[in-house]
Amino acid sequence: MIGVDSMQFGSYLSAFLLIFAGAGALSGPVEQFFRPPEARPIFVVFDFDSEFDGGVLGRRVAEIFRGHAMRRNVYTCVDPVTFSEEVARSGERVVYDSAPEAVLSLAHRLFQADYVVWGKVTRQGHDTYILAVRIARRENDAARVILEQTYTCHGIHDVPRKIDLSLDAIQQIPERKEYDLLRNTNWKHRPNLVRNPGFEFGTVTPDGWEPVNGLTTFWVDGVSPTGKCVKLDTDVLETQALEWEKRFRAGAPAAQAPKKLPTKPPKYDTIGGTFGVHLYSDWIPIKQGVTYRLDVDVKGPRGNAKVFVKGYAAFRADDFPEQRREVYRAPLHLHMYGREGEWEHHAKVFHPTQPLLLLGIRSTFDEGLAGERLAALVRAEMAKNDVILVDREPTEKARQSMGLALGVNTQRTEIAHLVRRIRGRGVAIWGEIADEEGGRMVHVLSLDVRANSWTNYLHRTWKWRGDEEGMRTLAGEIAKVLLEQIRPVRWLRVKLDCYWPPGEYYFDNVCITEVPPEEDIE
Repeated sequence: MIGVDSMQFGSYLSAFLLIFAGAGALSGPVEQFFRPPEARPIFVVFDFDSEFDGGVLGRRVAEIFRGHAMRRNVYTCVDPVTFSEEVARSGERVVYDSAPEAVLSLAHRLFQADYVVWGKVTRQGHDTYILAVRIARRENDAARVILEQTYTCHGIHDVPRKIDLSLDAIQQIPERKEYDLLRNTNWKHRPNLVRNPGFEFGTVTPDGWEPVNGLTTFWVDGVSPTGKCVKLDTDVLETQALEWEKRFRAGAPAAQAPKKLPTKPPKYDTIGGTFGVHLYSDWIPIKQGVTYRLDVDVKGPRGNAKVFVKGYAAFRADDFPEQRREVYRAPLHLHMYGREGEWEHHAKVFHPTQPLLLLGIRSTFDEGLAGERLAALVRAEMAKNDVILVDREPTEKARQSMGLALGVNTQRTEIAHLVRRIRGRGVAIWGEIADEEGGRMVHVLSLDVRANSWTNYLHRTWKWRGDEEGMRTLAGEIAKVLLEQIRPVRWLRVKLDCYWPPGEYYFDNVCITEVPPEEDIE
């Protein structure tokens, strides 16, 4: 049999993994593998087997595979609705042990497929998954298996990376050496931006961090081998935790915290089963365009603990004072692989500020002269506001080599690929002066391209003002709108965050350091 299960999507895991289906990262040099839509082979991914959860993870793995393949601009992928309907209508079923000839025959009959992917996922232990992938290609009306590989995934978050490795393999992209972030200890010799990172200083609560409350957050000694540390306890009844937090915020001292009440399984009524427990650092000023590294020591249950680095920008208005609002976050998911109760070190490289790439403004009515002039004026306005602009020459050279015409209808996916090719990440700005029924209109678009996905799509329109004074005024208005949309991150805060399972989590030696370009590996 070769077909699809009709299991319903009910697992929290499926909702969690849906994020990754839209966050496909580009691997390898774009110029070598980019193809126009009409030249792209059809790429079909059948749901993977995952017997341990009734097929939930297997279906999500297939979704991630389709998303990552599509975003490489190399393949044409069948949309999920059409895929499910056609396969269900066929009445056939694909499993891991299905013969490659039969799998490709079904995919070609239903979708004219050139490539077909199928496989299985098994689970080992608490948070280890074995991903078995098979990929076949149609050659001379026959199926040729071009990849049969098994990957060990250390946690759910490792699955997308292993999928990218399999796509790299069939595209013959040289395998990149695994970079062991934890083996690089250069950060220890650089200034740490976190105040009181080891929690050694303070009186009744550690300096440089929000006060501990004595019921869910604690300042403790004798647990960490390097001195003092903080403890976050999520095994506290939600009702008791929230009531005490209200009193604590009103001024009650931590020394008056109540003794925690007993909790009972399944413990869904604990603070760990709902809001979680967290502790924030003080504000950390940062520089524009700099890459940073987070390091932290953690001890606790193998569960849903994280450290967030949150980025804040300045917001001003006439009717209220300057505010700092969150505009960026970088999560470090703490998957504990060691023995229960042992300290582990975790690290992450992150990019809180993004360079701006003004790709150009198109104007076909005068062979691009007006668009070039307006783009130059916008660049000048943006440069006045402490933002980093990527040089025009390499940006234009890369755009031309891809044959990418900028305009209102330019695909955002192609813009994202161009940004990754030029700089790896950044905020793209492009536009078009177009003849329309009401006259000439200026369309300006922007896209925030992070390391693995694009967000914050913006499209604004202005009436064309063709004289020099009008263009200068228009450039100022465009720059103002873009700066409102793309607010530079000025400050960071570290947020220690714990949820499930309810228990005691310990944190120590929290460090944020600047990363030189040669160590910027993410």
